[in-house]
Amino acid sequence: AFIFWFLIVFSLLIINFINSEKEFYQQFLIIFFIVSLFNSFFILSNSQAENNQISAVNQKVDNKAVDEIKFESTPNIYLLVFDGMANFETAKNYYNFNSDTSLKMLEDIGYAVNDYSTSPYGQSLATMGSILNLKYQFDEGIISFFERSNKLESFKNTQTATYDIFINNNYEIFLMGKIFPCNTNLKNIHCIESYAYESTSYKILINTPIAIIVNNRSTFPNIYNLISEILNFSCKPDCGEKTIDEISMEINTLEDPKKPNLILLHYMYTHEPFTVESDCTDREFILYEYPIYNDGAYVDSIECSLKQLQDLDSYLNKSDIVVAMSDHGPFYYSKVDYFSDLTIEDIDNRYKTFLAYKIDEGLKCSTNSNFQSVNIFRTLINCLSSSNLELLDVKSYFMSYGTQRGSINYGNENVDLIDINFNEK
Repeated sequence: AFIFWFLIVFSLLIINFINSEKEFYQQFLIIFFIVSLFNSFFILSNSQAENNQISAVNQKVDNKAVDEIKFESTPNIYLLVFDGMANFETAKNYYNFNSDTSLKMLEDIGYAVNDYSTSPYGQSLATMGSILNLKYQFDEGIISFFERSNKLESFKNTQTATYDIFINNNYEIFLMGKIFPCNTNLKNIHCIESYAYESTSYKILINTPIAIIVNNRSTFPNIYNLISEILNFSCKPDCGEKTIDEISMEINTLEDPKKPNLILLHYMYTHEPFTVESDCTDREFILYEYPIYNDGAYVDSIECSLKQLQDLDSYLNKSDIVVAMSDHGPFYYSKVDYFSDLTIEDIDNRYKTFLAYKIDEGLKCSTNSNFQSVNIFRTLINCLSSSNLELLDVKSYFMSYGTQRGSINYGNENVDLIDINFNEK
């Protein structure tokens, strides 16, 4: 792929060099430029027209119902999302993770673990859109790539049902991470800047054939070292996220102490590229491959993520609620574009997720196997009020991965229901 890309670019440069002075070629370039310009305007106007025809995602459960939900208890609530973190059983079976040690650590600081947690879509935005809007964003059937992209963009830029309910109950909301819609113009919303590693060099790596050299650097060590020097792949000055101490200080500066807080934190440690050691210090070299090729680095990233829960513990009051989860697990050997190609290993890795929670027993929350996915905030809202929001059936859907970004439309347009069996290995 890299050689093919290089040959095309090289050939175009040669053609341009040979013909640059020729009149017919210059006329061709002018015509090409004008046609490209008109085509861009046409695509833009057509996209805007379609945008106006597609209704935004219904962000509400029911307007009247949202307004009428009144909390009887208002503890601080923390939701920590570890992007790409596997279910403990998956991490143990595929990546040599010592789950027993981590389970004991979580139990010692008061957490319970839901071993049967699943991802609704195996994609960040669709999953978090469903959780924060208390309903599935996409159902089974054919949904065009364009419509999916519009709905996901709508989620990123629209107030969510969860925000509305908590703000109506006098909460302040603090958000860190790109998967949470954050509009500082809205009252009671505070955005915390993230350190998540997304440098220009990383974008070049994942979106160009240079990724092939990086992921096969043992085959091309000299070329890799040269590119690494030019693009600076190492962690400088820091690839990590903000620490709990930093986040806490920022919240203390911004918050109204008379109001309870809803704090949503999105961590990228367990999502490639892997940038940290188990103690959350920077790795000497960032690793860009999937976890199956770097199980040691992946386990380090899991342990670093769990360290956030340990660090958070010293800041909690007895009544505070903490939910820690992953939006999806890792890809196995590669992305899957078609439902027919989905294997048990892909499901184990991508759709079985981590979920741990710490909830005061006095709230009498129903935390059975339904406390996951789209029911997380439905359950918490029921705990804090006399409301009785119905818990939805827990489902997982397959959508071709390219639909998340909208600009990469590969795979098919079907949304398919996945049958996840936790007993099948």
